[in-house]
Amino acid sequence: MRKQPNKKLDFTLIFVYIYRLTQKIFKKYIQPKEENNMNKVESADLILKLYDLRRETKMREARNWIFSFNPQSADEYIQTMRSPEVGAYLRMVTSYWDMAAALVNHGAIDAEMFADTAGEHIIIYAKIQPFLEELREKINSPKAFRNLEKVILDMPDGKERVERAQAMLKSFAAAKSEEAKA
Repeated sequence: MRKQPNKKLDFTLIFVYIYRLTQKIFKKYIQPKEENNMNKVESADLILKLYDLRRETKMREARNWIFSFNPQSADEYIQTMRSPEVGAYLRMVTSYWDMAAALVNHGAIDAEMFADTAGEHIIIYAKIQPFLEELREKINSPKAFRNLEKVILDMPDGKERVERAQAMLKSFAAAKSEEAKA
């Protein structure tokens, strides 16, 4: 007498095979994409939290001050950083934007969404970019502002945005100089 195949056993084997195959496909093709592409809602939530931090009273004062600060050298930057009057403002704003950029660089915030919703970080970077390498050497911190630099230069038009910000800053300085003469 011939033995009948166990249909339940066949189904279980097929199910296990499909399950294992699905797991392999998920690990190879789907999971890496999910790890690199954070949820847009979570990304937006973090951007809004960063915005709320920018609205804090001391941070707002520091942000207002930094727009009048136009360092011309690494030495001027370091001198200002050490100033008891405004050094904290400088450190607060620059470290804030470097921290925000780190969140982007590590995938916690979507880079495109960040670029679409923020621009102040480009102005901050544009102010220090001309002497950034010298500044890193003088403060003995080769990674200083690396996150900020990376987030900006990784944007398709990052370099151009920095150049436009630098041109804008020069025109503001020229206008302020003309006002002082008048």
